[in-house]
Amino acid sequence: YEDGARLYQELDLESNLKFSPHPYQEEAIQAWKENRFKGVIELPTGSGKSYLGQMAIELTQRSTLVIVPTIDLLNQWYDLLCAAFNQDIVGIIGGGYHEVNLLTVTTYISAVNHMDHLGGQWGLVIFDECHHLPSPMYSHAAEMTIAPFRLAFTATLERQDGRHALLDELVGPLIYQREIRELAGE
Repeated sequence: YEDGARLYQELDLESNLKFSPHPYQEEAIQAWKENRFKGVIELPTGSGKSYLGQMAIELTQRSTLVIVPTIDLLNQWYDLLCAAFNQDIVGIIGGGYHEVNLLTVTTYISAVNHMDHLGGQWGLVIFDECHHLPSPMYSHAAEMTIAPFRLAFTATLERQDGRHALLDELVGPLIYQREIRELAGE
């Protein structure tokens, strides 16, 4: 058979930004690998979740879509990916741009609007601030992609409406969780 759905590419990337990961970051990535590259990581704000995303891109070596809730995060992720990899392979969808590339950053609303015709482009999808994903509309972004590798980040997993339980189905289970007091030094 010929697979006409899989349009994502295998890459050969090495990051320009090399840091020694914290032990909890290594544990989180290991938990993701052990769960067959699917799952949710809950870590406090400022704990380096975007660096985990960069590590995941290097690890999977697949074209990647990063989905974020705001234009500010769209710009932050775009800048990070340009600095970490190569600006020539980084695209942006949202905020007035529609530049699809091997590594692309988009907002949740733009992902929903374009995933029906772009859902086969990425082998890895990273959902930042994933507590937004289970909303009735945004969940379509996960449902309409064929990406075999899925990673989600949040600092606040639980939703008042209880829809965070849908993340198991959309991305994978909660695979790693640490609270700020667990990460704080003396």
